[in-house]
Amino acid sequence: MENKLVVANIGWGENIPEWLRSQIKEERLICGMANALHPEENVAKTVGNAEVVAYLMTASLSGPLDSEYAELYMYVTADVMLKARKVECLEDLPDFMREIYDNGLSSWRQTQLDNLKSDIGRKRGKISHPILEVFNELKGRNRK
Repeated sequence: MENKLVVANIGWGENIPEWLRSQIKEERLICGMANALHPEENVAKTVGNAEVVAYLMTASLSGPLDSEYAELYMYVTADVMLKARKVECLEDLPDFMREIYDNGLSSWRQTQLDNLKSDIGRKRGKISHPILEVFNELKGRNRK
């Protein structure tokens, strides 16, 4: 199955807002093009923060997240909200979220995020999109 959305709890999957689904589609296209250019890169590079937000959102609706995942959730949510222009600027984020985003992720937390992205990428499988198909075809022609 292609283009599936991996969530922590399928019962909450329908609660993912449309703006977040749109961000996931945009990130998938960007990550897919980057992956086509550099196929040797890790699977974690093909999963964007919006997919992580959707995954952790559905996990948080099922029960409290432990502190490790709560921090990751706040960080990636801040990143996605800023990129999607759900907030005008960093100062518009809640204080607790802004502080986590400002501090960035420690190398340990970044490794956790990369591992989570890898897990989501493996479960999700291949992404297909007409633009990616054309891009890959053109790239293949250029190699010949």
